[in-house]
This record gives sequence, structure tokens and C-alpha cells, in this order.
Amino acid sequence: MISGSLPRRYARALFLLAEEEGKVEEIGRELSSAAKEMTAVPEGLMALGNRSFPLEERILAVTELASRGMPLTKNFLLLLTEKGRIHLIGDIAREFREMEDKMQGVVRVEVITPEKPGEPLLRKTEQQLSQKLNKRVIATGGEDRNLMGGVVIKAGHTVYDGSVRRALERIRERMAAL
Repeated sequence: MISGSLPRRYARALFLLAEEEGKVEEIGRELSSAAKEMTAVPEGLMALGNRSFPLEERILAVTELASRGMPLTKNFLLLLTEKGRIHLIGDIAREFREMEDKMQGVVRVEVITPEKPGEPLLRKTEQQLSQKLNKRVIATGGEDRNLMGGVVIKAGHTVYDGSVRRALERIRERMAAL
């Protein structure tokens, strides 16, 4: 994953154009779908960005991939190909989704437990955080077999650590301070 301003700038430009057309959600879905298809086969994505392949062939491949989509999405993917930036598609899609979430007042969180959490825990987390944050919360599950118990919730750059490991660390810190 490449972080930084380049994927964000591309995403912002596309977001503003999609906003002008009133099609942020549609463009977001198409961009996400294209990113998923392209990153599913890393060799294919590398070939689309490889300047040793003729530009015409790379453009033809992207045109075929984007043929089902809206002209804005298709033109954006072609621009990325022509500029040699198609390898950024996954990061651009992630940045675009974050902008879309912010516009819609959505917060995405990851609920991490020793075993992948079930739907009841995810729905309860969404409900409780929605009430606290006054925003729509979308929770996904993750697992960390190194957790002894408890739960860790990641919301953007904020981490709520309610794991047994963290509780033991706090006890150790208190005892060391005595």
C-alpha cells in the first residue's frame, strides 16, 4: 500500500468530478470494483503499468475492463494508464471511499477478537458506536490469534484496546509505579 498525497490527489480530483455529476456513489462502486479486479491479479496490474508493453495494448485492456462502467470511471482509468499510475488504483479507491464515507457521515471500524467475531457482536458494536458518535457505523470483523481475550476496535487511526493483554499491561504498569 502506498500512502501519501499522490493517490489522495487523484482520488480528490475524481471525487470532485463525481460530485459535480451527482454520481459519487456510482463512481465509488465502479472504482472499487475496478480496483478489486485489477489487484486480484497482481501480475496483470503490473503489466498494465509496465511501459515496456505498448501503450495501445494497455489502453485496450483497460478499455475492455471499464467498458461496463460510466464514462467518467473509464476516462479516469485510461488517464491512470496513460500517466503510468494505474498501479495506484487500490490506494486511490481507498482514498475515494474515505472521502465518500466522510461526505455521508459513515465511520468504518474493525472489530478484532481472538477468533473472527460473529454478526451479533458486529451489529451490537455498530449500534453502540453509532449512538456515541452520532454517525452511521459499519463494522467488519478481524481476528488476532495472539489476543488472549477481549476485543480491539480500530476506527481510522484510533484504537480502542479492551484486550486481556492490554489489561495485564496496565496492571503491570501500576505495580511498577508503586
